Amino acid sequence: MHGTEETKTNTYTPGPWALDADLMKIYSVPTNLMIAAIPISRNPTCEQAWEMDSRLIAAAPEMFEALRGIVLAFGLGSDLDDKIDVAITAIAKARGEG
Repeated sequence: MHGTEETKTNTYTPGPWALDADLMKIYSVPTNLMIAAIPISRNPTCEQAWEMDSRLIAAAPEMFEALRGIVLAFGLGSDLDDKIDVAITAIAKARGEG
């Protein structure tokens, strides 16, 4: 597939996805559909990890598009600067920095 445009259509819920920490859910911003509910745990280790795990899940559409764009740019010889900026933004979102 290197250097060719993917012909499959996306079958996942459209992004961007966002974390609503108050309602403990991840949802699609354009459709407002819930992607995942975050279970409440009595385990302190799980409670500390749920927010970072949720941010990583919420960043999935952007990370997918960034990675896809980088792969396509390498195959097509395009300028990577814009694609790298998208990737950096997606990584920051997953880390809770954006």
